[in-house]
Amino acid sequence: MPSFAELGDETFVSLTTFRKSGEGVPTAVWVASMGDALVVITQETAGKVKRARNNPRVELVPCSVSGKVDPDAIPVEGSVEVVTEPDRIVQLMRPLRKKYGLQFRVMMGSKRKPPAGRAVLLITSADDASA
Repeated sequence: MPSFAELGDETFVSLTTFRKSGEGVPTAVWVASMGDALVVITQETAGKVKRARNNPRVELVPCSVSGKVDPDAIPVEGSVEVVTEPDRIVQLMRPLRKKYGLQFRVMMGSKRKPPAGRAVLLITSADDASA
């Protein structure tokens, strides 16, 4: 099982956010490390953003581009903060831009300003939150 920090080295992770009912909703996402945290960029109107605002608990596990998870994989718990401030988004996008290079620029545009309608999920380890 990868540690929280090692998840930042994965190409894709399955990010599970939780509905008010407690039901988990997994989504395959790009992820990058930024210090002791992980960052994910997404549409500001995405369901995972709404769920993260209601419940900061998340689970992460390595996956394929299609979201397929190894049946023996054990999720790592984290806590998420939704970031929508343009200046912070620019800063938090840097590790994603560096890690995914051309793919990132094609998906997000080559400009260094935050793409309109985007949010960054800043994820910290649940172990750090409880320490």
